[in-house]
Amino acid sequence: MTVEGDTWVLPPVRALWIPAGFRHEVDATHGAAIRSPYFDPDGCPVRFERPTVVGVGALLRELIAHLAGDGVPEDARRRAEAVIYDLLAPVPATAVRLVLPSDPRARTVATALLADPADQRSLESCTQTAASSPRTLARIFARETGLGFRQWRTPAPHPRSPPPPHRRPPGHRRRPPRRLRNPQRLRRRLPPRTRHDPLHLPHPPTPDHPPRAKPLQAQAPCAAGPGLHRFSSGVWRWITGLALICWIKASPAASHRGGNGGRRPVTATDDGGDHWPVFARGAAGGYGGAVSIIERVTQPIPSRTGVVIVGAGPAGLVLGNLLHDAGVDCVVLETESRDFIEQRPRAGFIEEWAVSALAERGLADRLLERAETQVECEFRLAGERHVFAYQKLVGHRHFVYPQPLLVTDLVAEYADRRGGAIHFEVRDVTPEAIDTAEPAVAFTAPDGTRHRITADFIAGCDGARGVCADAVPDHARTISRHDFGVGWLALLAEAPPAVGRVVFGIHPRGFAAQMARSPEITRYYLEVPPGDDPENWTHERVWHELHTRLAADGAPPHVEGRLVEKRVLDMHNYVVEPMAYGRMYLTGDAAHLVAPVAAKGLNLAVHDALLLAEALRAHYLNRDDTGLDGYSERALRRVWQYQEFNAWLSEVLHGPSSGDPFRAGTAMARLRRFTASVTAGSATAELYIGKDADH
Repeated sequence: MTVEGDTWVLPPVRALWIPAGFRHEVDATHGAAIRSPYFDPDGCPVRFERPTVVGVGALLRELIAHLAGDGVPEDARRRAEAVIYDLLAPVPATAVRLVLPSDPRARTVATALLADPADQRSLESCTQTAASSPRTLARIFARETGLGFRQWRTPAPHPRSPPPPHRRPPGHRRRPPRRLRNPQRLRRRLPPRTRHDPLHLPHPPTPDHPPRAKPLQAQAPCAAGPGLHRFSSGVWRWITGLALICWIKASPAASHRGGNGGRRPVTATDDGGDHWPVFARGAAGGYGGAVSIIERVTQPIPSRTGVVIVGAGPAGLVLGNLLHDAGVDCVVLETESRDFIEQRPRAGFIEEWAVSALAERGLADRLLERAETQVECEFRLAGERHVFAYQKLVGHRHFVYPQPLLVTDLVAEYADRRGGAIHFEVRDVTPEAIDTAEPAVAFTAPDGTRHRITADFIAGCDGARGVCADAVPDHARTISRHDFGVGWLALLAEAPPAVGRVVFGIHPRGFAAQMARSPEITRYYLEVPPGDDPENWTHERVWHELHTRLAADGAPPHVEGRLVEKRVLDMHNYVVEPMAYGRMYLTGDAAHLVAPVAAKGLNLAVHDALLLAEALRAHYLNRDDTGLDGYSERALRRVWQYQEFNAWLSEVLHGPSSGDPFRAGTAMARLRRFTASVTAGSATAELYIGKDADH
């Protein structure tokens, strides 16, 4: 919505009140049904002197829906409008100003995009306008605006819900992902992007969805009087949820178009919600105000796509973002709800190479801003503390960013900002015909209807308990499994960590570990018998064992706190070979499980997704299937390196509690060697941090 030259981007649960006399425009970037109750200024008690952002709660939304019905008596309408007046409460807003580059080449491109915001050309396509190469333009935008080209043309990203502490505050400007100080960055593997970049909304054009916004057509003329009026158009891009807009002085001659005319500054509310900028145009005259609801329609389920991604974990979401970015049609299917995957407790130690790769692809902005880093860990044995400073040895570090936060970022990027197709809470997922040229996935939608999507490829990213790995015939796969014979009691405590680094306690009574999650929350592990019942471990017993197993001379004491999570993990590893069958490719835990001894699972999932995205991109853009043919072999090189290190480190951690004096002795020898020898320590550190682990 543009008011007197200022553009307001309104997320769901927010609306804009515009006093009489302010000229305004509203442009709809998507087909929508707009409902507009108008208020007579003579009887309107609202006296905001400037355009004001107001909150829209459930009651206000229902009142507007009530007024949308036909045949509402006049007295009932007036009573409802009176309640609406009482519910209009101002909320804060944040202004974001877009910096224009001064270089003539980049400024020509920027000016053209501002003049026609619906322009969907990619950076490569803009080179004809600027008479410059894509790399030069990208460097100019980054240097002079502080933003990459793609981030610059989407100036006001908003979170989908009120931002918790780990999210970027609204209006915060993205910086280019060059903040990793280590010079040994992972080289970008994917070729330059060739698809259209979205300007305001994250929906790139497809053959079924044209790149420019279609104008909204009035279903009925706007009557000059208080009440509710409906506008609508055919839905040409499917979105979910609800958004609301309020404005003043809409006229019977109101028109609608796409884009915002290049007006700046962009003013965004400070609350979350899906950031669907919706705009409309109205001329002076008419009544005192109007409220519009733009209803989002549930995404339809296609019968065919390029790639069906089964599973919305880190592997599936990284793959989905990269395929969508490359212009490859894909659909993500997830059996759980969105809230569940964003809250599911998982660890979050991410290796620097993985962060570099995500950052280079625009998928690590919040991670880089919010994550803490760790450069060393500590082993405690027989009352002694052995600090293993792995960054000093190999120059790499860990990023501490819990997996639920990473999943939240990735799904928001894919579904909210880029407009990728994703369906949650599907049931009875069944891969079919995976060894043919037209594989398919059948599933039941949340409404109970059965669907079947035919695809070129299937990506099995559905984890250890998924269905994709089991769809491979037994004769076509080999499953290698190793059971450690121990369990870990995973604990989450409302207690500050004793030290800021990871602590491994090696003790005859059993292994223990402390991992800081935040200044107030700490993750603990205790070795227990496999299959043990978490209820056997009372508060007193847990803390007694932690104090005992993590004890060391000079170590600060552990602060006890309430245990908010207790679950037992049976420690085992497995590998499925090959990681491909027919036209289905397995990634992450669907192909291999690594016990959380060395925090490798998430990193392997990212590695698989990067390799598969590169291979699929080469197939679609260059008709080159070399990457697909070699995907399994390439991925398994790192998988087996991580499995070997995982088993090696497990012997160090569990040997002293095994009851076998030989295993205990060799474990102590290993610990002394890699903590005291630079040569042995460097070799261990490279595997621990995942540096050059594809040998």
